[in-house]
Amino acid sequence: MPVRKIEPSKKYAFRGKEPTTKNDGIIHWESLLELDLVKLIEFDTRVVHFEHQPLRLNYEYRGKLREYTPDFKVVLNDGTTVMVEVKPEKFLKDPATQVKLEVGFRHCQHMGWTHKVITERQLHVGFLQSNLDLLLDVRGYDLEQTIANQIINRLTEGDVCTVSKLYNSLKLIPEELFYLHLYLLIYRQAIYADLINEELISSDFRVRLVKPEDRAQWDWL
Repeated sequence: MPVRKIEPSKKYAFRGKEPTTKNDGIIHWESLLELDLVKLIEFDTRVVHFEHQPLRLNYEYRGKLREYTPDFKVVLNDGTTVMVEVKPEKFLKDPATQVKLEVGFRHCQHMGWTHKVITERQLHVGFLQSNLDLLLDVRGYDLEQTIANQIINRLTEGDVCTVSKLYNSLKLIPEELFYLHLYLLIYRQAIYADLINEELISSDFRVRLVKPEDRAQWDWL
């Protein structure tokens, strides 16, 4: 749970909750940038757990005692802990923001964590967010292993394949089930698709089996 209670606010128009499979089932967010990061975290297989506003840090600025609540604490599958602050890039030159980020950085140094500042430069790249929306919409569906195996076996016969060519080679699978299972396999990262440069709603986007170097597509951590 966040250390700071998140109340409805007229000042901040965008607040909400997002379902997640990586903590207690729900994660809070307080800006659209935070929501976009939550979607990326949910998709990234390196992340095993994350929390919103996990701790409070007290510091003094301009003669007053102040409180800083970092946005996210992210734990990776190699044991690394990353404290993440999400900010629009235009705010990074603000002196008060710079002081907060320095407080967060020093705390991470003390704890042996990594400190990361994320802006729209990492989150709003190409088709990433619209593709994540599509993939997260199907994550709750069950995967029928017979259909999944047919798709995977077909991809083992070659390297890169357009989705239209893949579908035409598997015409015994109804179109709706084909796309559902294809998206599920991409979401579960058994199949690779370039989520930044190609739209998943296009019949011409290319897919192939995942390779080890595909596990981290984005330089956000």
